[in-house]
Amino acid sequence: MALPSLEWLCLGYNQISDAGITAFAEELKSDANGKVALLSLEMLWLSNNQIGDTGITAFAEELKPH
Repeated sequence: MALPSLEWLCLGYNQISDAGITAFAEELKSDANGKVALLSLEMLWLSNNQIGDTGITAFAEELKPH
């Protein structure tokens, strides 16, 4: 999944869980060709979901440079 020009993404009110946000983060990582999905993303709205401390921590960990 590569959307290089996407700047804003609103995913609020989607009942995203800890598992869902972790899976989303895994999809945002570089693909086999080194392309990073959502490279231009500046704003990500996740309000009013089911994401707890565990999910947001996992999300942040997945997106850290390795």
